[in-house]
Amino acid sequence: MAASGADRPDLNTDAIISKNVFQFDGVSEFMQVAGSTGSYNFLHNGVGGCVIIVGYINDVDPNNVQVILDSTNSTTTETGINIRFDDRSSASRNNRISNIATKSTSGNLPINNLSGDNAFNTQQYNSLINVFDANNGVSANRSVLIFNGGAEVKNNVQVTAPTTADATNLFTLGRRATNTDSYFKGSIAEIIILDAIPTSTQLAQVQARLTF
Repeated sequence: MAASGADRPDLNTDAIISKNVFQFDGVSEFMQVAGSTGSYNFLHNGVGGCVIIVGYINDVDPNNVQVILDSTNSTTTETGINIRFDDRSSASRNNRISNIATKSTSGNLPINNLSGDNAFNTQQYNSLINVFDANNGVSANRSVLIFNGGAEVKNNVQVTAPTTADATNLFTLGRRATNTDSYFKGSIAEIIILDAIPTSTQLAQVQARLTF
């Protein structure tokens, strides 16, 4: 991922974990993968994949939506995936994570998984495992969210078939892919993207490593 000029996040050593992290200001900073509309199709087209994120939200009560990863521009009328933090009091949501895969058909999406409240708490580092399996015959198994090594969150009820088309937009970290809003305000310590679905044993091993 890359960015230029004032849009670049800062790379600093974080005092909490003693690791280099990207720090986003929540105003203008984001990163994108150039030429990536076809690079991460396995996350939305049913082949299957996994995204592992270690991140930190700065504000104690943001009361907003902050996009972590996106190629859909946070709409169902474009193709790709979206992972976002949702803390809107207007929607009765508190420190939730939303995980979707879309196919450029308004309202018809293969994955829409939303965690419960206080899954991704602010002012602490959290690990977030996102399993995408958009062609799974069991709707609940199409998306799995795991927070800090806890129980699997499987709230997807969508049954729409995925598309094999490329993502509409570039793979973007820290805001919506094309709209200049929903900026992430916090730190990203790690992102691991796999073009395969890990086994339960492998996920446990990954979590143990991240905790260490």
